[in-house]
Amino acid sequence: IEQMSVKEWYTQRADLRFDTEKDDPAMMQWFASLVGETDADVIRAVLRFLPDVDVLGLCQRIQVPTLILHPGQSLAVPEEDAQTMHQAIRGSELVPFPDARHHVFMTHGEACAKEMLRFTQSHGAGTRA
Repeated sequence: IEQMSVKEWYTQRADLRFDTEKDDPAMMQWFASLVGETDADVIRAVLRFLPDVDVLGLCQRIQVPTLILHPGQSLAVPEEDAQTMHQAIRGSELVPFPDARHHVFMTHGEACAKEMLRFTQSHGAGTRA
């Protein structure tokens, strides 16, 4: 990121976020363009603090129904981490997407939307009185 644009940095390791063999190249480029609009200092700051965030401590504080959509091929969030989060969030539901990379919401959008709708309806949201 020091010697290239944010978009170039993001695109360089697209394989961490997408299945570059299967996912739509136009969609990956579109998202890279969006990310590329982020100020490089913001990206650097996130990369500095992210490793020190105690996600488990935060998960244990969540007290609302929680849906975890886990991409099984994510290099950033291994399955063990998703299981740990699921166990730490009382009453959470874990839905795995075994063949998805990190950006599951983009590559499996319709399936994610269906899961979110099912989840919210099962908790009384999205119904009309």
